[in-house]
Amino acid sequence: MTKTRIAATRWPAMAATAAAFSLAASFASAEPRERAEPFLNVIDHPKITFESTEITQTGEMTGTMTGDLMLVGEMRPATFDVAYNGTGPHLSGRYQIDGFGARTKIDRQDFGMSAFSPRVGGEIGIPIQMEGTHSHQ
Repeated sequence: MTKTRIAATRWPAMAATAAAFSLAASFASAEPRERAEPFLNVIDHPKITFESTEITQTGEMTGTMTGDLMLVGEMRPATFDVAYNGTGPHLSGRYQIDGFGARTKIDRQDFGMSAFSPRVGGEIGIPIQMEGTHSHQ
């Protein structure tokens, strides 16, 4: 990976949105919405969003991505560890796509989520898989 693969920009380099009810839980339930409602209040807050504010390269194929995470109506800063997964051609064949994986862990109580505490742990892992294009100048 070249040093330009993970580079800071002056605009948000990455924005992600997920349907809150689509998140996996470690217990069985008939409907994803039923699994998520006690934890994420998906009726009032159906989306989880993240928008990067800073990207920093930490190694040849790694970096950190800091930004604003909106979860259950609470916005908090979050920092993801980012790894470069590889480059490949887009299906159109007109340009290349870079793949990245990002992970962070948050304490759900920082976002006001306390359902089933203390029986349910406070740490939540959040993964993001992303693809981006780059120009050849």
